[in-house]
Amino acid sequence: MKDYKGQDVHKLGKCLHSKCSLCPVSALTEWTNLNDASNNILQSARQTSTYQPGSTIFHQNDAPLGVYCLMNGLVILKQMDVHGIETAFRLLFPGQTCGWRSLFGEHPHQASALVLEASTVCFIPLNDIENMLLEDPSLSRRFLKTIARDPGPANAVVLRNPPLAVRTRLTHLLLILSEQCMSKSIDGDLCYHLPIQRKHIASLIGTSVETVSRTIKELEDDSVVFFDRKKVLIPSIEKLRREVE
Repeated sequence: MKDYKGQDVHKLGKCLHSKCSLCPVSALTEWTNLNDASNNILQSARQTSTYQPGSTIFHQNDAPLGVYCLMNGLVILKQMDVHGIETAFRLLFPGQTCGWRSLFGEHPHQASALVLEASTVCFIPLNDIENMLLEDPSLSRRFLKTIARDPGPANAVVLRNPPLAVRTRLTHLLLILSEQCMSKSIDGDLCYHLPIQRKHIASLIGTSVETVSRTIKELEDDSVVFFDRKKVLIPSIEKLRREVE
């Protein structure tokens, strides 16, 4: 169904947690350590929506109404060019905020946010964000850091660059994912849970699922990376980085 703002949504209401500080991903967000004035604004303004896979949080060319903080689930940002070619360029994980680029730039959304896994999202309206920024300068600094670190659609230029071999594009994507998902295996090797299916990988790097599977086999044969269902094992991160140099 649709909410009062026209968004595709399955559930809308007050946040599941009485305070943002009680949210499991609070420490990862820009909303951590707000002063009392901004925290009071946030507590009364935020709304929670639960989205199912395949639904859209916001669409490209929509006017920005606020920002969205992902509490759980997985979201992908996709952009369509003037030729109708769609490019997926970023994954959003719990604790990350989206929609701020268009909001602060005062222009329509330049991408659509598509839900890959059932996701719970906190929405904070524009007027309340403006009030919080006035009340708490530290929130402005945290968003400035987010803006400085975030490449936006720039990764899509590398991920879908036809002159680059699929192997290079795939290893670049694996490196991007490793920065967000990395942990260590029992043997001390680097590993992470692959948060997306191969069809999503194919969409991100602009190729077919069959080509992705063949390239994964090549990387495994060369001992660059190994896949065990949805687990990615990296024996040497330096060797993986050399693939994109």
